Amino acid sequence: MDLQYIQFSDALPLTGIEEIPEMLPRSLLLHGTDLSNAIEVRVNDDKSPSFVISSVNTIIAQVPSSTIGRTIDSVTVLSSDFTASLRSVITFKIGNNPKEVSGLKALMQTWLKILLTTPGFDSFTKYLGGSVQQYVGGKYNGGTASAAFSAAVTQTTKQVMALQTKQTRLPDDERLIGSELLGLTFDPSLPGLLARVALYTQAGTRAIANMEL
Repeated sequence: MDLQYIQFSDALPLTGIEEIPEMLPRSLLLHGTDLSNAIEVRVNDDKSPSFVISSVNTIIAQVPSSTIGRTIDSVTVLSSDFTASLRSVITFKIGNNPKEVSGLKALMQTWLKILLTTPGFDSFTKYLGGSVQQYVGGKYNGGTASAAFSAAVTQTTKQVMALQTKQTRLPDDERLIGSELLGLTFDPSLPGLLARVALYTQAGTRAIANMEL
């Protein structure tokens, strides 16, 4: 049984963002087509301490203290839905009541766990791991980041597929047949990078993992 330790969410599309004048604490009025399933608001990548869904189309969100006095560069609204698409956001987060996962979620969780594992960490399978965790928060040039992450994706995919050959009862929607690095974005002046990887299953489905490292 696989327990969920990754938060799977979709980023809801926003049609407008405006600051509410003279409101304390500092707050934003967010507009979207349908924001009714919002579970979290992030401002400049930090979680809003409080938000209210005032209507299907609007949210009032408090700006986190870390952003007080700073320019707001990004706002993301996460929903309780998960489509494993370009809008999906994946966060490592252990909840109070972890649930059993299956299908694409189970596959993505297994793949991400191995991607971040450093070989030698697991005493039973010392070779296992994509070694990506050693790059988290680092600063790299374009060639170094692309080559290192691409190699890690290839290695992780091969390892997951090898492990799954021993799992004869694994459902087709959890059986990996390949992966594809769709994009890699980074700012040389800042630590970390944003990667997008597609995972393909025996069932003919595709899951997209968006990761910020």
